[in-house]
Formats: sequence, C-alpha cells, structure tokens
Amino acid sequence: MYGLSNVRSLVRRLLETVGNPSFTVETLLVFDGRETPELCFDAGQACFTAKNYLKAKEWFDKIPNSNSRHKIERLEMLKVIHAKQQDKTALAETVRKLLTYKRTKENLDTLVKAVGEKQRTAVLAEQVAEIEKSKGVSYRDVEFLTAIGATDAAENLLWQRLSSLSMISSWGHEPTMLAKLMAEKKRPLIATDLSKDG
Repeated sequence: MYGLSNVRSLVRRLLETVGNPSFTVETLLVFDGRETPELCFDAGQACFTAKNYLKAKEWFDKIPNSNSRHKIERLEMLKVIHAKQQDKTALAETVRKLLTYKRTKENLDTLVKAVGEKQRTAVLAEQVAEIEKSKGVSYRDVEFLTAIGATDAAENLLWQRLSSLSMISSWGHEPTMLAKLMAEKKRPLIATDLSKDG
C-alpha cells in the first residue's frame, strides 16, 4: 500500500505533464500543509521548466543552504538562471558550489567565463587545492584534473595516495580505471603501479 509520500510523488509527476506552476504549488500544498524545502524545490523546478526564471529563483532562495536534498539539480538550474540574467557574481558563486559536487571542464569553463579569463590560472589552482584537501581520491577528480590540463597535479595526487595501502584497498575497481587513464595521458610509471593494485 502506498504511503502519503509515494502518493505525493505520483501526483508531482502527473503535475509535471500539466505544466502549470501555480496549480503545482496549490496541489502540493495539500500534501505538505506548508512551504517545505521539498515543495519549494518542486515549485522552483516547475517554474524553471515553464521558463519563469525569476519565480524559480524566488522558490529556490527559500530553501535553506543546509538542505542537501536535490542540491545538485538546484545548483544546475540556478546556474542557467544566473547565466540568463547575466549576473556574473551570482553565477560564479553558484558554479563554485556546483564544482564541489560535480567537477567538470564545462563547469570550470563557466566559472572562468564569469570571473574573467585572466583568473583562469587562479581558478585552476583553487580546484587543484580543493581536490588535494580531500583524504581520498576518486576517478572523477583525476579525470577532471587531466581534462583541465592539470595532468601533473593528477599524477602527483596519485603518487601521494598510492603510499597509503589502506586507501588503495578501499578504491574497489578504480585503480584499473585510473591506470588506463594515466596510460592514455602518457604517464607509464604511475599507470604500472596502479595496475598492480587493480
């Protein structure tokens, strides 16, 4: 038997097909009884889909920063909204947050465009430093570093983490993937060592 949250989820999906943000909010308020963070996200998403970007931002701004639910999706939509509004300061702030969760060359290029090409070196250094601060290492981070031209930083990071045997054992299938990536980037020594651990 469906609980109330499952019924709400089904209703929300049905409301998406209607494409009326006001009706979406009114209907979901019946389920939530108040403006919950979930309702604010759904309302913002409905307004975003309807291309009512100002209203979408209003709803997203009501969601507390501490609320992590749908955070990446929300940041992705805010990125589009700020770009359309040509608000470079807000765009840079949003993309910096997004890069914490989703490091891609596209997001980095968007950040550089917002702060100015002259800041590219500083932005790259900032991202490398953020990755180096983490205790572990992920394929996505190493791939990101190589994609933005920081292959030396990627290799150095791997050499540093390689010395921790307990960390290597927690990587699962990643050593093999990392070995292949580093071999493609013409870094045979680290690729060989990673292959041994994979």
